[in-house]
Amino acid sequence: MLVVAVIAGAVWWAIGRDGAGEEAVLEASGTIEAMEVDVAAEIGGRVVAVEVEEGDEVAAGDVVVRLDTALLDAQRAQAQLAVDVAKDAVAATAAQARAGAGSINAPAPAASPTGSTARQAAAAEAALAILDVQLDKLTLRAPITGVVLARAIQPGEVALPGAPLLVIGRTDDLTITVYVAEDRYGRIDLGEKAELRVDAFPTQTFDARVVHIDETAQFTPRNVQTAAGRRSTVYGVRLRVDNKRDRLKPGMPADVTFDESSE
Repeated sequence: MLVVAVIAGAVWWAIGRDGAGEEAVLEASGTIEAMEVDVAAEIGGRVVAVEVEEGDEVAAGDVVVRLDTALLDAQRAQAQLAVDVAKDAVAATAAQARAGAGSINAPAPAASPTGSTARQAAAAEAALAILDVQLDKLTLRAPITGVVLARAIQPGEVALPGAPLLVIGRTDDLTITVYVAEDRYGRIDLGEKAELRVDAFPTQTFDARVVHIDETAQFTPRNVQTAAGRRSTVYGVRLRVDNKRDRLKPGMPADVTFDESSE
């Protein structure tokens, strides 16, 4: 299940002006977002280990949660025994058939004497394969490379099928959503470049590019600090953030600067 986290950005703009007296620089703030993937169990069971904490970085395929396998281990042992017995029966029946075929007075069999036992062996092997698949599903692995954003399970708790246990955010696909006042909406274009700054690296800038602009206006989201700001009509602008240096993380507050003087 894929979920995109959307956290509203606040609107504010600087007093830089171009030669015509128009504001040349628009600055808006928001929070870095990531494409999120829920990690859930297909088969319910008691959690015996959670291998990660919030904030940990994981690679695709890393083991993140282990569920109790005791019951399926016992069932698998029984199924393996059934496979062994069925194979022995096939071998014994085949040996009897060969011995009978070597006798001059032996009647010709109406059908293969190993047919029934072979089918039983195949059924036993299929049952064993099903248990192996189920056992594999009790070890949960990270579906993507990213960072653990949330952990909703502890060892000893029971994981229900389909219930999210962890949320992992993709650090290679970061975006930020900011909100621009209606009177500046027409001065931002799809594909436009911008600069992004975060408190964690105050002397560095990161590249960003506009990938979506809302078609309709809305009132500034409720988490903007002032009542006057919340009464403003704004447009949401989403930018994709270049994170090649792998320093930006989901949840970081950031400031975005649109340099309109280059238009």
